[in-house]
Amino acid sequence: VEEARNKVKYSDAEIQQKKIMFERTKELFNKQYISKEVYDASLWELRQAEIENEINKAQLDVYLTGSKSEDLAVLKTTIDSYLHEIELLKKRLKDFVLLAPISGEIQRDNPMDTLLVVNNTSQLILYAPVRFEKSQYIHEGDKVQIELKNIPEEISGTVFSLSKEVKILNGVQILYARIILDPQKNNLVPGLFVGGEINLPKVTITEYLISLFDN
Repeated sequence: VEEARNKVKYSDAEIQQKKIMFERTKELFNKQYISKEVYDASLWELRQAEIENEINKAQLDVYLTGSKSEDLAVLKTTIDSYLHEIELLKKRLKDFVLLAPISGEIQRDNPMDTLLVVNNTSQLILYAPVRFEKSQYIHEGDKVQIELKNIPEEISGTVFSLSKEVKILNGVQILYARIILDPQKNNLVPGLFVGGEINLPKVTITEYLISLFDN
């Protein structure tokens, strides 16, 4: 009997917590800060907690009153219907669960039509502008060393690709290199803009003189 009472107390407290969360969600939904899916998920969680509370109260009533077989049959039918509804609610809730195909960090600042953004931080890619006349010295698959401002140590990486279309940046013709950075401890985060240099392989004196005239 005492265990049944404790279950009722616990489920009562859980309902109060779910109600508070639902009211907050309802307020955000009315202000159009969250989607209808998030609102529905919170509503179904509250309903599930209420059903479980009704089941716990019915079980406690059986222990306290010593109900007759007819009453027990009615209670059993009621409990079974509650359990069936709980299973339906659980299946419904699964429709509101998003499983990201990658691991990473959740981005909190999202547009109104976006539920969730996950930044994949397991590997970072550097988009680096390369002067067109220097692009002949950098190739896909090259291992390069990169010096970035405010980053004390050199960062190593591998050139993944080099764009095929010239862009103009500050009046200079450039190509964009995509460089996969090697895993290491640094202060780099997705979306960061930072100045720096790519240390290219050594060139001959003739190549160096030609590059001076190209500038």
